[in-house]
Amino acid sequence: MHSSKGKIIEDHTMTTSSEQVVVIQTKNTTTHNNNNNASSSKKYKILLLIFTALYVTFFFGAFFGYGPMILMLKEAGAFPCPENDNDCSDQTRTLLNVHFTATLVQILSPLAGHLYDVKGPMITIIYTTVMAILGISLLAISQAVKGIDALLYPAFCCLAMVPFSPMIVATGAAMGKDANNDSSSIGIVNGEEENDESSSHDDNKDQRRVVGLLNNLFDAGSVTYLILWKTQEATGASFPEITLGYLGVAIFFFGGAIIFWKLFLNSQQQKKRDTNIALDNDTNDTESCPAITPEQPADLNLQKRQDWKKLRSAPFIWLVVFFVFHTCRNYFMLTSAEAFLDNLGDDSNKYITIFTSIMPASIVGFPFVDWMLGKYGYHVGLQAINVLGLLHGIIQVSTTNLNVQIVGFVVFSFYRSFMFSVVFAYLMVLLSEGNVVGKANGILYVSSGLCSLWNIPLGNVTMQQWGGNFFVPNLIYTIGILPFFYAAYRTTGKSTTTA
Repeated sequence: MHSSKGKIIEDHTMTTSSEQVVVIQTKNTTTHNNNNNASSSKKYKILLLIFTALYVTFFFGAFFGYGPMILMLKEAGAFPCPENDNDCSDQTRTLLNVHFTATLVQILSPLAGHLYDVKGPMITIIYTTVMAILGISLLAISQAVKGIDALLYPAFCCLAMVPFSPMIVATGAAMGKDANNDSSSIGIVNGEEENDESSSHDDNKDQRRVVGLLNNLFDAGSVTYLILWKTQEATGASFPEITLGYLGVAIFFFGGAIIFWKLFLNSQQQKKRDTNIALDNDTNDTESCPAITPEQPADLNLQKRQDWKKLRSAPFIWLVVFFVFHTCRNYFMLTSAEAFLDNLGDDSNKYITIFTSIMPASIVGFPFVDWMLGKYGYHVGLQAINVLGLLHGIIQVSTTNLNVQIVGFVVFSFYRSFMFSVVFAYLMVLLSEGNVVGKANGILYVSSGLCSLWNIPLGNVTMQQWGGNFFVPNLIYTIGILPFFYAAYRTTGKSTTTA
């Protein structure tokens, strides 16, 4: 009897020991898998950032370097001059309206923002790729077939969808949205992965730097059409041939981004599965250990109401007002740059070339933007936007000397760098909780798109009534900056908001 009981106890002990060995082996396997997944995730994240930087540079920012594109389209014979129009002012006015009209597609940007918030980055980058390919294809067709110049309107509307709505994707890459598109953030600069629960000041700094870098590359990308123009002059290629080459580049850059988004998200999903296995093993190993389940909100409708409340907050509304004005000013200056310089005597297109070439110089000032935000906070960063815009406006209206305008080009480049880097970095801080960053980006752009309607009659009056003299519209935009020193103060509440 005692012998049988002892055997039972011995068998139970051996069984328990075997189960413990299996658990330990499973834990070791899980740990090994987690390490492999972390390594793969880091590799995919770096490659994803590289391809994001490439398509942001050559396709997001390209839309805003419109001056050389006007020259290319004029040479291609788009909207040919009437016989009685010696200075081709109607042709210039029509080409300006093509770009002004395209900026209005910002009104659709909240839809793309909602798409990102609900479906995540994968669907959004596919949508972006389709818009880029369709826009470039229509651009090539418009000049390959005679008499269909009107295709330039839908072509540039599609191209405008690329920077206006999918900038959310670049922000998502910076924030490190995971497979479930939750609010956990992953630092991309140093390759370390941490959740928001353990995030620190350094994590915010990494996000701020990635967003700032991508926005500066966005700004630098305005040189893209200048590169296409110079390539066309050097090779003698036709406009359709140049644009088809550009289409091939788009397929490569966006295709690479799609591939590495897929691989990165898959690695994140595998990491979650391995983590869940480890939690299950811990639960089985210790009977007293309760099962760990993700905390779910008690009321999803309550969460949605809280998210929309953030979008109605006073700081966000002031940020929208601030961004709308400076974006409208920015669009007007970029679109009218060729006509403005031509009126000042740039007959050889020397200064529009310099203007476009200087645009990427803003990336040199990125470390200064980062230092200012880290040391003085977002209030000072927003006020710096006002100061740089005011300085640029003063140079524009105070002299007709084209050499002095070069100084204005440099100031304008830094003005754009500050505007996008500071605003979008602050947006992530302002709406750090919840899942509304995509919608907030959309609201910023749709508001700017509606208000930029003002630029169309302003450009028409300038060309038709004032003979192409941009003194009055530039003066309006310069004086208009003054109230936004107060708007910047209200946006941050007080100057105590730090990065």
